[in-house]
Amino acid sequence: MIYIFVEVRFGFSMNRNVQNDTRRYLMGLKSPKVPEKVNEAVGWPALHPITFGYIKEKGVRKGAGYNRARGAVVIYLYGGRDAMLDRTIRELDAVLSSLKTKDHLKWYSYSIYVGEDIVERTYPYEPIAQI
Repeated sequence: MIYIFVEVRFGFSMNRNVQNDTRRYLMGLKSPKVPEKVNEAVGWPALHPITFGYIKEKGVRKGAGYNRARGAVVIYLYGGRDAMLDRTIRELDAVLSSLKTKDHLKWYSYSIYVGEDIVERTYPYEPIAQI
């Protein structure tokens, strides 16, 4: 399985609408829907949104907005052929570039990462003492 990670960094002068609209666009909940636009451009359902999370950085500044998110991460499951991955990333980059220039979003930057395997390790629970 191939996963595509998108990391977005917000600018410093932003409000809560930037966070909400970023989540809605990247997860495909509000137009322009990023997964749908990429899927239309490549011609098959290549991107499937899995999860979204905000990047919080405590101690950045004090005051009213100290607990606001400084960025966001979305994870997409790639549903296409390995040979078409480069084209899908180019189309995703084009869609994100058009969103970055929107005045109300105020994105500072974005990055696209690709991962093939995600390993989850769980450790067995060992009781400290038996009763």
